[in-house]
Amino acid sequence: MQIDTRPAELKDLKDVWLWRNDPLTIKQSKDESKISLQEHTNWFKECITNNINHIFISEDPKKNKLGMTRFDLHDDQNKALVSINLNPLYRGMGIGPIILQSAIDIFTLNHKINLDAVIKKTNVPSINCFKKCGFLHNADSDELCYFTKYI
Repeated sequence: MQIDTRPAELKDLKDVWLWRNDPLTIKQSKDESKISLQEHTNWFKECITNNINHIFISEDPKKNKLGMTRFDLHDDQNKALVSINLNPLYRGMGIGPIILQSAIDIFTLNHKINLDAVIKKTNVPSINCFKKCGFLHNADSDELCYFTKYI
């Protein structure tokens, strides 16, 4: 499947919000509460205009939005925390690793830094997705797994 990945724009705000409030997303998130549209709007606008957060939207050739990948730079900017969320309509199709790798390829053009991921132990699809993209499992806590991709 061909996937095009681009930086998020204001027009993506509502889609990303709907995906974030999807019941499965909430279940697999560290923060298991719904996010109001106003709270999301404030956060999203900040993310697409600052130099710390980098959100990418992946689309198919018909411009159907498949999902988003986010990179949050650490304070010292020597690594970034990565997360992915698929449009619920496209889950279970095996495209997660393609979306994630596409965003990594774009992000690392300008950021030659290691990438971290923190995933709930119960989120097996995400764990597998990150492993397929070269992330190494390096630690656990009670509920979470920690992964790093060395660039």
